[in-house]
Amino acid sequence: MDAGTEGLVRRLALLARASRLLGTSVELDSLLDQILEAVEEIFGLSTCAILLFDDDLEVMRIERARGYDEDVVATFRARRGEGITGLVVESGEATMVPDVTKDPRYQGGARDSRSEMAAPLRIGGHTLGVLDAESKRVAAFDQADLELFAAFAAHAALAVDAARMREKLEQQNRLLTRKARRLGILNLVGRALCSVLERDKLLQEILRLAREALELPRCAVLLVDSATKDLVIRAALGYGGVAGMRIPEGKGITGHVARTGEPLRIPDVSRDPRYFPGELNTGSEMAAPMLIRGELVGVLDAGSPVPDAFDDRDLELFASFASYAAVAIHNAAVFEQGAEKLTPGPVEP
Repeated sequence: MDAGTEGLVRRLALLARASRLLGTSVELDSLLDQILEAVEEIFGLSTCAILLFDDDLEVMRIERARGYDEDVVATFRARRGEGITGLVVESGEATMVPDVTKDPRYQGGARDSRSEMAAPLRIGGHTLGVLDAESKRVAAFDQADLELFAAFAAHAALAVDAARMREKLEQQNRLLTRKARRLGILNLVGRALCSVLERDKLLQEILRLAREALELPRCAVLLVDSATKDLVIRAALGYGGVAGMRIPEGKGITGHVARTGEPLRIPDVSRDPRYFPGELNTGSEMAAPMLIRGELVGVLDAGSPVPDAFDDRDLELFASFASYAAVAIHNAAVFEQGAEKLTPGPVEP
């Protein structure tokens, strides 16, 4: 057996071993590192990159790399058909470039690079991304290298797809668990609030549950003044001495929510002209209307000193919490004023 044949046999054996190892990796991040390690061991290449295609944005980014300039890794973007890797995504075929300095498609990668080969990370008819390698030598790769590289990329694609599927399932499980927990919280909140019929105690209970159950650092209950239509802060936690503060009708974020009847999340209040500042600096805010059969009772407001502290799921839960609070406040009013003087009577959440 000549030296060339022995080298090929060795690389095929390494390819088989690497494929088995890649199949055992669970986390995507560790898998990408293993792929680069295998490329270096099998092909003797220390300059390699894994690029993954974002189907939503229709752009490819470098997810993991060795031997590339950091600024290239951070800023590189390629669409289908753009550059050598973009061409591989578009065609689904592996390719090599003997001299990148003579190829106008080359977008720049490793410093002093002269040759490149790239193979698609392809599952069925879908290309996940590209496995790319570069060398400082002109014509560093031949057809046999490209075929073996493409074969390795096919194994890597299977492993990447499996790791992504596992991460997606784990994320879905986390979301389901979080949703179940939040539904449980709302059930407890509903029962707790409807058991308190003295308004002042009820408002304090709303704030307590907002902090403990919803983990909100700041919360305020604003009720409508029937005479002026202003919103009045009747109770607050974490905001300082703002109790009694009036928000004129339609003013501020809470006034906007009162007027529209729709919950609202503001990632950065410093960029929102509607923000009506209290005593403490606030980074982000969300507010939800408290409605009873379409009639506005008030607004529940939450804030954080940190910008972008809340997401859409937080707002959804907060709006549900506000609905329970509205029912409890209405029932407390019925209790205090006398059921015979107020129609309709108590309602259930």
